[in-house]
Amino acid sequence: MARCIQRLSFVLIALALVSAASAQTFHELTADIGRGFGDMMNRYAWSMASFGGKEYVGTWNVQFDYAGVAQAILSGQVDLESILSGQVDPLTFTGALASQGGEIWRHDGGGNWARVYDAPAADQGFRKMVVHNGAVYAASANYQAGATLLTSTDGTTWSALTGGPLGDAANTSVRTMLSHNGLLYVGTENTNGAELWTYNSASAAWTKRNTFAEDAAVAELAVYDGRMYAGTWDFTDSYKLHCSDDTNAWNDVTPVFPGSDSLSNLGVMQLRDFKGKLYLGTLNYVDGFTLLRSGTPDNAAAWEVITTDGMGDPDNAYTWASEEFAGKMYIGTFNHGLRGGLYAPLPIPLDGRAQLLASDNGTDWVTVIDDGFGSPFTYGIRTMIVNDEGRLVCGTASNFLVVDLLSELNRCGVSQKELYLCLADAMGEQCAAALLTELGAVRSGDWIGCQVYASDQIIPEPATLTLLVAGGLVPLLKRRRR
Repeated sequence: MARCIQRLSFVLIALALVSAASAQTFHELTADIGRGFGDMMNRYAWSMASFGGKEYVGTWNVQFDYAGVAQAILSGQVDLESILSGQVDPLTFTGALASQGGEIWRHDGGGNWARVYDAPAADQGFRKMVVHNGAVYAASANYQAGATLLTSTDGTTWSALTGGPLGDAANTSVRTMLSHNGLLYVGTENTNGAELWTYNSASAAWTKRNTFAEDAAVAELAVYDGRMYAGTWDFTDSYKLHCSDDTNAWNDVTPVFPGSDSLSNLGVMQLRDFKGKLYLGTLNYVDGFTLLRSGTPDNAAAWEVITTDGMGDPDNAYTWASEEFAGKMYIGTFNHGLRGGLYAPLPIPLDGRAQLLASDNGTDWVTVIDDGFGSPFTYGIRTMIVNDEGRLVCGTASNFLVVDLLSELNRCGVSQKELYLCLADAMGEQCAAALLTELGAVRSGDWIGCQVYASDQIIPEPATLTLLVAGGLVPLLKRRRR
C-alpha cells in the first residue's frame, strides 16, 4: 500500500505541474518602470541572460528615421524604385534608423530595475547575451565601426574585448554566442563571409574557426550528440545548416524534404535540443516559419516537418525565441501582420501581435499568448530565458516604425501649438485635441517600447519536489500504520 501511495503522489505532482504549464500566466516585470525602461526608443528586449541571480536585458534602441530615409532618396544614395520593388532593404543604409545607443538593464527584484550600461549611438543595441566562465557577455550591432563585445564579472562594471572579430568594421553584428568546452564561440554577420571565432577567457586569445564565404551571418549555434551545428543566413535567398565534429571542418547538412525548395526560408532562427531531438526553426516572411526536428541532424534527408506555415499563421515569420520550461518547449514568434494584422485587410507592415506557442511533445502545439501580451504594437517575443528563480522570462519587441511625432516635429522647428492650430483648422478643435492626446500617449511610452514578463509558475527544484512528496506521504503512511 505504501508503494501505491508513493506512486500516486508522484503522479499527482506531475499532473499538477503539467496542468500549471498548460494554463501558463504571466506578470509584467517592467510595469513600474514603464515600457522601454522609461524610454520608448528601447523598442526590443533584444537579448537576455540570468547572471548572479538577476536578469539582464540588452535593448535595441531605435526608431525609424523618416527624415533620414527621405534625405537618402533625394540625394540619390538609394533608389526609391529599388526599395518599392524589394531589391533594397531601407534598413541596410546609414540613416534609416535613429538611435541613442543600446542599453543594458538589470532586474534587482520586484519592480526595481537599474541601467548598468549605456552605449554610444553607433552601438544600436545588444543583440546577444550569454554567461560564460563566471562572467556575462553582451554583443552589439554596430553598422559603422563593427560590433562591440562587452564583459562583466559583477554586472555593474563592463569592459570591451579587443582582437579577433572585433574592430573589423565588416563584422557589423554578433548574432550568436555559445559557451562550450571552456570556450566562447562567437558568430558574426559579415557580408564578405560570416565568421565563427572562439575566445579563450583565460588567455584572452582569439582563434578563427571558419569563414562561411557564401553566408552573410552565423545566426545560431548548438551542440547535439557530440557535434556542433551552425545555422546561417544569406538574407536574400536561402539558409544553410553546417555540421562539424571538430569545429574546424564543416559539412553542409541543410535539411532537404519534399517541398523544401519552394519555401522562402532565408535564415535559421533557432536550434534547440528538446527531448532527444534537435529542432530547427527558420525565418520566412512569405510562407511563415518552418519548424523541423531530427534525431540525426547530420543527415540532411532525415528531418521531420512540424510546420511550414508558421503553425497555421503565415504572418508568424520567425521562430524568434525558444526555451524549455516545465517539460515543454516554448516558441516566441515575430508576427508581421501583413495578412491578418490589426488593420487587415490593409497590408500595413508590423501591425501583427506576438504569439507564444508551447508543446510537451514537439508535435502538438497550443497557443499560450496570441495578442502580444495585450499590446497592439508588440509584434514579437524576442527572447526567453529560465531565470534562477525557475520562472520563464520573456522579452518583447514593439513596432519601430512609429515615432514620437511631437518630438520629431519639434526637432524640425514645428511647435505643438502650431501643430494644434493646423489640425484644428483641418478637423476642428475637439478632434485636434483628441489627436494630440493620442500623440502624447506615444511620447509617454504607453504603447511603444519593450516589456519583460515572467511566468507565474515556478519550476520546483528537485529538493522542493522531494519535500512535496514527503509532505504528502508521511501523514498518509502514519495513518496507514495506525
